[in-house]
Amino acid sequence: MGGRGFGLHELGVLAATIEHLIHNEAVKRLGDAFKLHNLLPTSFMNVSEVDSVLDTYMTGYILGENLLNMTVEEAFQTVADMPEVFMAWNATQEFVRAVRLNITRFESSEEQKASGSFDFSLVARVAERVGEQFGRFQDHECRQIKAALVAKEEAGTGRVRLSDFWKDAHDNPDGAWQFGESLNYLRQLGVLDESDSNNLRVMIANYISSPSNCIASSSFYSVCCMDECEALIGHLEKEIAAPEARVERIAAVITNLPSSSIAVPRTLSKTLLNRLEEIAVGHGGAVQLHGRLFAQWMHHAYPRECPYPHVSGTTNPQTPDEWMESGEETFATAEEMSGIIDQERNETETLDLDSLPWSPEEELLVVRPLQMESTAGKGASTTRTIRGILVFMAMTTMIYSMLRKSAAPSVSYRSRPEKLFV
Repeated sequence: MGGRGFGLHELGVLAATIEHLIHNEAVKRLGDAFKLHNLLPTSFMNVSEVDSVLDTYMTGYILGENLLNMTVEEAFQTVADMPEVFMAWNATQEFVRAVRLNITRFESSEEQKASGSFDFSLVARVAERVGEQFGRFQDHECRQIKAALVAKEEAGTGRVRLSDFWKDAHDNPDGAWQFGESLNYLRQLGVLDESDSNNLRVMIANYISSPSNCIASSSFYSVCCMDECEALIGHLEKEIAAPEARVERIAAVITNLPSSSIAVPRTLSKTLLNRLEEIAVGHGGAVQLHGRLFAQWMHHAYPRECPYPHVSGTTNPQTPDEWMESGEETFATAEEMSGIIDQERNETETLDLDSLPWSPEEELLVVRPLQMESTAGKGASTTRTIRGILVFMAMTTMIYSMLRKSAAPSVSYRSRPEKLFV
């Protein structure tokens, strides 16, 4: 960076570079699928052949497998097994075929339309478009997961008791494949609310955004559930157009900012407003929008959409494969589930929004000088400023005098201003 900082141009170059690398990877993986099917890049194919190649391509994309490590028979068997391995496989096939049809209709040549044939270039465009749109398509399954958890939710808190979370997997171990992660894995993911040790709860937003719901689709990225909170924060940033704001301004925006589960206009509770005031007091009267405390406040304001922000270093989310490499199991045993379910069966105490856990630790992406000071503190601030100027002038005079007396040759240099763009 040469000390210049990271600005809009540098960010654009980075984005373009990543996009180029992802494009190259998609083309290479498609080429590997062609090789498995004994097709040359110069080959012309019909619709049936293209769909077969794309099915093979998608198995590697979803499972993160290197297609060149498979034989033709293994590749076909993997495609045949996909409905059991990946529950949304049939819907995925329909999605890919719809993309293929759209590309054929609008981007193929007149000759290709007339003959109904495909070349490598046209199929590569299908693969690229699938990669661009797959995240939003896959998010439909994430919304189904959320709906299933909200149905078990405790009093609108964005939390599900662990006993309720495990119930289906416990009662039907051969048929229920969701919501059966082990206690240690849930803790590692950072999705457990352990503020009440006798009544463990799973935080819905944290669970949905955890690596356990991601697909290892690329060496550059994974397809995970879309972060609903990101859109809420993005709207807030657009409205405020500053890294910080006063409580009244934030409250006015949030009051009229809906989510998938919260209707507007809404009235913010006294507890929410008081906590927002506490955050502002700690920053000289302004709430820092890119700090841990405000992220925690957003979790309280939108418990189903915004994940609880753990203090850095207290959790280490891992994919199921990474967790299993450590010798641990991702799925809870029947005994583990029964122990929790039996323990919580007689618990009747419930949680409400105003009693959600709150921790005072702050973490800021960028630490800025306080811009908003109280009137009472202005006099003391002015005195400190004058005193600082006088001390600086005295030190400057002393240093200049010492340098003048020194016999050593002087060395001139020019310091470069440092910039930090967020």
